[in-house]
Amino acid sequence: MKGDDVNDTLRGEGPDGVRRRSDTARKVNGGQKFAHGVTLDHFYAYLPQHSYIFVPTREIWNADGVNGRLPPVRKMKATTWLDENRPVEQMTWAPGEPMLIRDRLIREGGWFTHYGATCFNLYKPPTIVPGDPNKARPWRDLVHLVYPTEAEHIIAYCAHRVQRPQEKINHAMVFGGAPGIGKDTILEPVKRAVGPWNFQEVSPQQTMGTYNGFLQSVLFRVSEARDLGDADRFQFFDHMKTYTAAPPDVLRVNEK
Repeated sequence: MKGDDVNDTLRGEGPDGVRRRSDTARKVNGGQKFAHGVTLDHFYAYLPQHSYIFVPTREIWNADGVNGRLPPVRKMKATTWLDENRPVEQMTWAPGEPMLIRDRLIREGGWFTHYGATCFNLYKPPTIVPGDPNKARPWRDLVHLVYPTEAEHIIAYCAHRVQRPQEKINHAMVFGGAPGIGKDTILEPVKRAVGPWNFQEVSPQQTMGTYNGFLQSVLFRVSEARDLGDADRFQFFDHMKTYTAAPPDVLRVNEK
């Protein structure tokens, strides 16, 4: 940004004729203005809990937060306008589906048609821009160095996670070896490719706990699987079967 860049205010009406809140914008090198901030378009009303989904982060806001951030619309509260114009009836986490899943709802692991209803997809796809595959050679060399026998299998599995995150397959990888050989380094580019927010780190104890929000991930890594605490390896194995096998194709998530 140059020293003469200026901040100004953009005001405008959306396609529905509703005047949005002023968005702060920045003029880049005297050229195009890039709007940012928080507007009505960043929210959907989640009617079952009368709360509001903030699209950029998929976090839930309460009514006071939304009304405190957004001005009234045609003399009505922003939340009232959202309830009437941008409602959703359900939320799920479903890679491969659009953000707004129209005319379908999900129950007990299965989709069914319900015309006029909308299910909001909490999955946020990665934003990484595909590059030159030839530049992945150092990563491939590392995989072959650390796991020469299984290297191509590991590479294929990682590629599948990036290219087809919606598919739950009967598979899990166990990375063994001495500390410092490059196990974490192998997975770092994969984390960037699936989206860091779609990659979760959990402990063995967490996988067997009541709360399993980590399942909303394309990849989750169980670190130090030997440290099982009060559980034994057979309990851990049985518990992991549900997570690593298909079916079930859909898992119920219980978050705090």
